[in-house]
Amino acid sequence: MHDMRKIMGECMREMRGAGIPIQGNKIAEVVIAELDDLLGMCYKDEKGNFTIFIRKELLEDKCPIKELKEVIIHELIHTCKRCGIHGKTWRKYAKMLNDAYGYSLLSGKDLDSVFHSEKPITQRFLCRNCGSTFDSRRKERHDCKCVFCNKCMERMD
Repeated sequence: MHDMRKIMGECMREMRGAGIPIQGNKIAEVVIAELDDLLGMCYKDEKGNFTIFIRKELLEDKCPIKELKEVIIHELIHTCKRCGIHGKTWRKYAKMLNDAYGYSLLSGKDLDSVFHSEKPITQRFLCRNCGSTFDSRRKERHDCKCVFCNKCMERMD
């Protein structure tokens, strides 16, 4: 089982080292949860404090640390000012971290991409609105919504 506290600390240090202004003092708690269709989620309460939810399967030893860190960092970026959605500022910070640490924060992920990366990619999707991509390893997927802007993605054949 991965040590969530240790990895969260590493992620925060990397982000601060890259110049990302996370609001670590406003993170009220990190919850390991059963999330249906999400890998992680950041919730801001009425007092401006954040709760970060991380899917419990990501803490299993078989989950690559890099994948877990990308989910944590994705959610930590949401604690930055003007980063509640995957807008211009959120994407700028994601790109800075991609460049600094080799992450792929601007590509959509699901459990298949995390736990079954050896499976072949059966479909590729592109969001014409924001430019993000998503690689599907499922044969039955016919349409896809962008995790960053919630627009319909187009299949790339």
